[in-house]
Amino acid sequence: MEKFFTITESCELARVSPKTIRRAYLCGELRAFQRVPNGKVLIRETDLVAWLESRTTTADFDPAEGVQARQQVQP
Repeated sequence: MEKFFTITESCELARVSPKTIRRAYLCGELRAFQRVPNGKVLIRETDLVAWLESRTTTADFDPAEGVQARQQVQP
């Protein structure tokens, strides 16, 4: 089953600000869905991982481990 994250969850997992996530989906770098007008924006786990892979330049994120590794690090 496909997993979805809100903007807040996505920015926590990606370790970026909500503004960075919003900018990414508004300019088309990151796929996001809004089921109803003025509703929550949702991001698929696979799309978040793909976006992270495309912008990763440091060694702190291993795309092979995906978002699951980030979730385990959360306090």
